[in-house]
Amino acid sequence: RDRTVGRRPEIAVTQVFRWQPALDDWGVAQALSYEFCEALGRRFSSYAFEPRPGAVRLLTLLNEYQVPCCLCSELDERSLSDKVEAADMARFFQASICAEDGAETAEQ
Repeated sequence: RDRTVGRRPEIAVTQVFRWQPALDDWGVAQALSYEFCEALGRRFSSYAFEPRPGAVRLLTLLNEYQVPCCLCSELDERSLSDKVEAADMARFFQASICAEDGAETAEQ
């Protein structure tokens, strides 16, 4: 498993990658984190998501049997909503949990 998953980028820079300039200066770690997030955001905004094979069938079945479905993501609410709508998947989820909901880690 990737040791950076679920970690804030500045923590990954200092504790996982152990980049010396970031270890010496927390401001450098935060600047690298910000640069990474900006690059990721640019790439993400142009990416067209499509459901994995079988996902629509499974979600349709769950909805037919009135099983509540919640979409959980590390994305901010607006980005999540935009991507789910563009993929025509919003109809399957009765709730969502996103970055603004206050979880401290991805597992929460």
